Amino acid sequence: MGEGMVKRARVSPGHLVTIEYTLYDEDGKIIDSTEGDEPYTYIQGYGQVLPGLEKALAGLKPGDRRKVTVNPEEGFGLHDPAKVFKEPREKLDAEVEVGHVLEVEVDEDHSSELLVISVDDDSVILDGNHPLAGRRLVFDVRVVGVRPATLKELNKIGQ
Repeated sequence: MGEGMVKRARVSPGHLVTIEYTLYDEDGKIIDSTEGDEPYTYIQGYGQVLPGLEKALAGLKPGDRRKVTVNPEEGFGLHDPAKVFKEPREKLDAEVEVGHVLEVEVDEDHSSELLVISVDDDSVILDGNHPLAGRRLVFDVRVVGVRPATLKELNKIGQ
């Protein structure tokens, strides 16, 4: 593929997309950034980034920059009160403290993270929601590169 074709490539399904970004909460506090690190790479159309971000990047080309607001429904979801629950203290590690994140095995292929939000003598309250659930997020994104994904890259999805 000639250099000219790579420059004209646009973010579309099946394309490997490389971005630089800074992620802010709705108050403008930085949550995450690629600054000083490697850019982030994903394949468009395969759910590897938040749905709201993926939609907003569609059609962009290398060099394009966009500020994207992602609502919880297209981000990490709404906060689900059903994922907040109480466990007897003796079922957990004695060293558990508020703010700790516990990784629990759901099945042999999946695990889940639970945030400890309260601890007393008898019980622990855990939250299984993603830490950014229910929050509006703002991405400042610059598209660094776009090219068709190789068959090898596509085959790695879901592994």
